Amino acid sequence: MHGETVTTNVKKSVRKKKDLRQKVKRYFLAANAKSVENQRLKKIAAKVPVAIKPAASAFVANVAGAVSTICIPFTMALSSTQRWRYNQLYIAERIRITDEEFGAKKAEAEARSRAEKRIADEVKSKDAIEKLGLALCDFLLHMHSNPEVVEASAELLRQGAVLIWGALETLARDIFESTINAKPLLAKRVLDSPECRKLFQIKAIDFDTLAKFNFDVSGRIGSILVQLHDLSNLPAIKVIFGALSPSSSKLRSALSSKNLWILNQRRHLIVHNRSIVDQRYIENTGERLRLGQKLLLEPKDLLGYISLVQEVGAEILETTNNIWKTST
Repeated sequence: MHGETVTTNVKKSVRKKKDLRQKVKRYFLAANAKSVENQRLKKIAAKVPVAIKPAASAFVANVAGAVSTICIPFTMALSSTQRWRYNQLYIAERIRITDEEFGAKKAEAEARSRAEKRIADEVKSKDAIEKLGLALCDFLLHMHSNPEVVEASAELLRQGAVLIWGALETLARDIFESTINAKPLLAKRVLDSPECRKLFQIKAIDFDTLAKFNFDVSGRIGSILVQLHDLSNLPAIKVIFGALSPSSSKLRSALSSKNLWILNQRRHLIVHNRSIVDQRYIENTGERLRLGQKLLLEPKDLLGYISLVQEVGAEILETTNNIWKTST
């Protein structure tokens, strides 16, 4: 009978821990830049031509920055929980150590030293880490009981989606600009495409644009083109890279991803419509949402976007590498 009670209690405890973690995962992203980095992206970014290396490095840094921003609540809660545990250990040690034995100043230092050693040992213990994890979950869920925190954490996830899309958009723009500036003959390949001609609508370079570049357009063709159209949406990015590398089926497939399209549409809704779902968004995405409701994202959505954007970024860099190798 006693054994059955123990088994039941263990099962309840396991269930409780699982439920606690699931609740936290609904509201907060628990990760760091290292845990979600894409190794293929890192390898490709390290091998790109010098002229586009700043763009590749900025992309990797921008994605890492987005992850760090989205994870601020988790990071702060973890730090607070660790500090709480350290203080517990310090107080316990300070009680044990008497001023008569060490002297007031030495007793203080000794207590801190012992507390630091104990917490370092606890990091190696599975049970201690488990307890700290549960304390962290409790802390986050307690914070989330505050209505202001509920709204703030939801908004942070929405802005995280904007940052992640922005990293990809910036990469596409910078890669295109740097590549055309370095290899101006590629501009003809782009402008020979009927879709690109519609995009840029270039007949002649106007006087004001020439003035911006001090009437020297050598090595500036890419910069002029991005001024005419800044590649801020997915269709434009697809058209541009489709013209630059028509045979790149992998990049074409990556840029045609439904999830990437959804991310682009969500970014537009968040930035331009205060995250309020409208008819245009429903028609563009096919999502079954209520008109007028506020778009809600979950941490798992953000994890998917982080992974997706890194994969697409890797394809853009891989394709650009091939363009540089095969063009004069």
